[in-house]
Amino acid sequence: MKQYICEFMKRYCFPDEARKVVWDSYDKVASLPEFTNLLESFYVTPYQPCEYFREALHVISEKESISAYTLYLVYYICLSNYMKREYERNSIDEEVFYETVEDISFKLAECHEMEMVWGVISFAWYYDLFHLKTFGMGRRQYHMSVYDGDAAMLAGRMVREQTFRRNNCRGTLICRKDLLTGLREVIDWEAEKGCLFMIR
Repeated sequence: MKQYICEFMKRYCFPDEARKVVWDSYDKVASLPEFTNLLESFYVTPYQPCEYFREALHVISEKESISAYTLYLVYYICLSNYMKREYERNSIDEEVFYETVEDISFKLAECHEMEMVWGVISFAWYYDLFHLKTFGMGRRQYHMSVYDGDAAMLAGRMVREQTFRRNNCRGTLICRKDLLTGLREVIDWEAEKGCLFMIR
């Protein structure tokens, strides 16, 4: 896991101070059965609500005197290693994986700017991402749902704005086995039409 964490932080250019915080926190929790179980059970046990994991991590953070935001970050970096295997198992292109988890580095900077802590504030934001329902391309994210053939499409702007509007346009049916191609088609379509929309 240490090698993966090192490669993750290097790929997304974590500041040196943030790297030290991650390593110090990881060293405190890596051998704790309760932390390891939260990682290993995520894709094995039946679906658990987000609050289950948040509360369990909060207990660990208090016990080990680590900021909860920092522990969320460490947990998500570690969990992304498991998530990568899920991408492989579902034949989702590796490029989509790296584009998707890059958002963690954006949230890292946001957390430090807002709270002066190296971590992640928005724990629940990533839940669908780790359940392979939300995918990223740059600063845009798309939610996978079933396309019902309706000509009306929910449409959203940049992720940080979290605003939605409706467009009278036809959606694109995306298959997980060809997700990368589908995302690229949607981005090209958005550039041509000048709007963003959620994949249905």
